[in-house]
Amino acid sequence: MFVLGKRFGNENIVVRVSIDNQPDFDEEEGEEYEDEDEEGLPVEFQVNITKEDEEEVLVFECESDGEYLVINRVALDSLDDDEPGMSYKGPVFENLDDTLQQAFVDFLEERGINSYLGEYIRVYLADKATLEYQQWLGRMRSFIQR
Repeated sequence: MFVLGKRFGNENIVVRVSIDNQPDFDEEEGEEYEDEDEEGLPVEFQVNITKEDEEEVLVFECESDGEYLVINRVALDSLDDDEPGMSYKGPVFENLDDTLQQAFVDFLEERGINSYLGEYIRVYLADKATLEYQQWLGRMRSFIQR
């Protein structure tokens, strides 16, 4: 997991990306993907926005292919660990009025959460995966040669 953070006015914004929680492709899809440009692979991330002196966090579950930002879920949760969350998490994002959906997208874009960030995360994950693979190969070679 890696975390990005920033302040926007009285808000703390934290973007969490779970490296192991990215979309998987089965063999058939993977074969199709090999023939396609890598830019089409989406990345998933979570955006948490808290305000000073508030006990709630606005949570957006997003994905981006580097060209578009898609919000999959939005919820207002409690920061209190004893209270796992509010009982009603809200409707499915796609079922919200189009104007409200766009207002949430605009809200995030105003805070720098946009397709450019999605592209940054996508490239970072690809670079990290390559580096980890190279390190794994090195450890395997070292183990086998001992």
